[in-house]
Amino acid sequence: MRSTRSLGFPASAPILCPLIGVGGGTMWWHVACDALNAGKRLAITYDGFTRVVEAHAVGQTRDGNPIMRAWQVSGGSRSGNASNWRLFRLDRTWQYAILDEASEAPRSGYKRGDSDIAVIRCQV
Repeated sequence: MRSTRSLGFPASAPILCPLIGVGGGTMWWHVACDALNAGKRLAITYDGFTRVVEAHAVGQTRDGNPIMRAWQVSGGSRSGNASNWRLFRLDRTWQYAILDEASEAPRSGYKRGDSDIAVIRCQV
């Protein structure tokens, strides 16, 4: 099992779950679906910030871009609001890991059939 520090995540980041491990390239939809289906949180680097998120719906936009609706549990963001609903382009997520932390999905306010996701591959 590798630590999150070796991927550039802070030392305080949780230990990785050996379900599928970690990645240093583009995160594709199946990784997010694996975490969602296993009930685990994801650590991602997105837009220059390390974040811990809970996937709620994964699929693609009308333009064919891989996308994930997630609740951000912790980490940075441009808005400065760590905990909030976010829509992530998975092809812009460069480091990722499935964490050994249980997801609390579905979070309050989540609605199945997310209209921002044209093709849904998995959802809670």
